[in-house]
Amino acid sequence: NIEQAMPCGLIINECVTNAYKYAFVNKTGILKITFKEDKNKYLLEIKDDGIGLEKDIDIYKSKTLGLRLITSITKGQLLGSIKYSYDNGAKFVIEFKTEV
Repeated sequence: NIEQAMPCGLIINECVTNAYKYAFVNKTGILKITFKEDKNKYLLEIKDDGIGLEKDIDIYKSKTLGLRLITSITKGQLLGSIKYSYDNGAKFVIEFKTEV
């Protein structure tokens, strides 16, 4: 539904923009976006093969506008959770219920 599609689009846009601005030092790289339904929840995964974020970063306490947008949209609009990990690049996994 539109209440979930719009926030997902904003999150994807922010992650893609950040990957091309910061992650790909040679301005080339691979970006993978997957979206799937698993029981009563959706999983949105955005992964790049760039340089990744700082090792000790707490994405919920980040001062950067991009990460603040991603976390606040995930929690506030999708009522979901987000996990960041380094997996040969940045990897964000967003999980939220199928109905808001």
